[in-house]
Amino acid sequence: MSGREHLHDSVRDTLSEGWKKHFASRHRTLREEGYARSLDHSNERCQLQICAHLIEAAGPLSGKALLDAGCGWGMTSLIFEACGARVMGVDIVPDTIAALQQGHPLVRWEAVDLTRNEAVQELPMFDVIVAAEVLQYLGASTAVARLWTRVNPGGRLVGCIPNADCQIVKRVVEREVLQWQPESVAEILRWGRSLPDVNDVKIKPLDFQSDQKFLPYAAGPWGADVQSTANRLVFVLLRK
Repeated sequence: MSGREHLHDSVRDTLSEGWKKHFASRHRTLREEGYARSLDHSNERCQLQICAHLIEAAGPLSGKALLDAGCGWGMTSLIFEACGARVMGVDIVPDTIAALQQGHPLVRWEAVDLTRNEAVQELPMFDVIVAAEVLQYLGASTAVARLWTRVNPGGRLVGCIPNADCQIVKRVVEREVLQWQPESVAEILRWGRSLPDVNDVKIKPLDFQSDQKFLPYAAGPWGADVQSTANRLVFVLLRK
């Protein structure tokens, strides 16, 4: 792992607290700005299309134990539960988790700081872990390595992250005050293939269309040999 991914405890704590305050503030805008904007998504159309590809990547879910890491307001958690998974949703904002516990008791909701290795190691094992639109806040390779320890043999880890080679994403990086780290295809393949007992790595690029009247993203095929400046990268790590 590179030096930027090894955060000193004090730096990690500062970032963790900073993002916790940021999302606590954003989550409170749910009624005024809607679900997508309260989670820092561009808009609902982008969010829902990403969600569709996450469902595709997760595979058959009936009876599977699934972790939604960075669940936000729990939309994907509830969809996965409706698909038959036994879902645990975790997020860094305690008030959001408390609201979910009250409103949706069929899913297990917990406040968990994914920047803390000890907190991740206390989680149970899962057949599927989904970490969508959260890894850029955590340092992706470090966070994925932590979460990978909770994936059962034969299971998978699904992620979605901004593409570091996208010009739009590069502009976001320039203006972010806190750490916000997108990843390139090459980097995902590098650290994904270095994980113990990884069987395969698949990536699907999502690129903005010039005409977005029907759908905002044009989705490429799943593969490893992906040359793309797409806006988002959905990926799957399959465990032996």
